[in-house]
Amino acid sequence: MYGSIFTCDRFTPVRIGGVFNVLACIIGGIVELIKQVISLCVTNFFYDGTAMSISIELMKCFRKTARVGNITAAAKKLGVTQASLSWSIKKLEQSVNAELFVRTKRGVVLTRAGTIVLARSEALLRDWAAIGNAISEDATDIRGTYSLGVHPAVAMVTLPRFLGMLMHDHPLLDLRIEHDSSPSTVLKVIDHKLDFAIVMNPAEHPDLVIAHLYDDEISIWKNLNTDARCSGADSIVICNPKMPQTEFLLEEARARDAVGDVRVMHCDQLPVILSLVEAGVGMGILPATLVQYGRSGDVKPVPQSPSFIDKCCLIWRRETQFIPASMIIRDIIKKSMAN
Repeated sequence: MYGSIFTCDRFTPVRIGGVFNVLACIIGGIVELIKQVISLCVTNFFYDGTAMSISIELMKCFRKTARVGNITAAAKKLGVTQASLSWSIKKLEQSVNAELFVRTKRGVVLTRAGTIVLARSEALLRDWAAIGNAISEDATDIRGTYSLGVHPAVAMVTLPRFLGMLMHDHPLLDLRIEHDSSPSTVLKVIDHKLDFAIVMNPAEHPDLVIAHLYDDEISIWKNLNTDARCSGADSIVICNPKMPQTEFLLEEARARDAVGDVRVMHCDQLPVILSLVEAGVGMGILPATLVQYGRSGDVKPVPQSPSFIDKCCLIWRRETQFIPASMIIRDIIKKSMAN
């Protein structure tokens, strides 16, 4: 005679006298119970750690249960244990402070509160999916607003080399350009006020990545057609006192007799200094790239003038190092400046 003691998922009804089959079924039941306990512990661990994941994942469990109307069947469709799904529903009920299901012999039925949650949950999940898509698009496409800081004089010789290509190839990009001194611009990148910056001689900082673009040579220049005004007691050197290289170059030029006992005129705009040198007002302390940009063939370095090598660099915050859109923008700038 055959009879059933109990059944489990992995075993069929067993013979009463089959001792080994009975033991196997008992062990199988214990294993399944252990699996459910482990699943419940893991679920608790992850849910307690990430509040946003709780809301979305619990909502998905709730919606599936509401559609199916049975916790056991819903758990199979979700690929979780019944104990884990029951815990998720309980967690969601605690979050909204209301019962969402009424348990019946056939399964579960939505309460009034459950009906409200189900009606609102579709919009919630749709909005969450839209947020995820927006973040994904922002990371992979060059769209939206980015900010670039650069000194006005540096902008004159760098922006024309890449800005046209960047804006033409990426019509969804909105680039905001801000002009300031290199030290101030570096601080703005560190403080999250700028995304990128093209600066001179940036100091190492743990939050920054620094990429070298080119070297520039700062020296004293003059107009060859007004050479007489660049020597003697009446000669003038026009310079930007805010540039740290200015004092060094003036002292070194006097030591080398490259300039005599000159008068010093201060001007904080390098393009204006270049225009004054071109007009023959006096000599000027200028970067070579700016003089070349001005295309004035008559402006040449003062003989025996000292020089100072500046490093022009592109900087950005370290946490944006591997964002695809940021990488594309940086690559365009670096490749354009390398040509």
